[in-house]
Amino acid sequence: LKVYEKMVGEKHTEINDEIKDAAGEIMNIILGQAKTILKDQKGLPVDKAIPTVVTGQKLKLSFNSNATIVILPFATDFGAFHLEIIIEKN
Repeated sequence: LKVYEKMVGEKHTEINDEIKDAAGEIMNIILGQAKTILKDQKGLPVDKAIPTVVTGQKLKLSFNSNATIVILPFATDFGAFHLEIIIEKN
């Protein structure tokens, strides 16, 4: 909520669809940068992906895949959060 407030200047007290959309946009920005680096520096093409925003406490997610999962932790002045990126080879 604090990251959203810093981004757009609006204060909210609970997570809503607008906040989730903003989180998805942050993920799109990070993925866009990662795609550029992976393509230009490593020669690895990355397909487009639609981010999924999951919120809550004590979540348990499972995937029917042998994909690699990369967890990116972030520490901010507002608290910690992480992004999980699932990488599947075609």
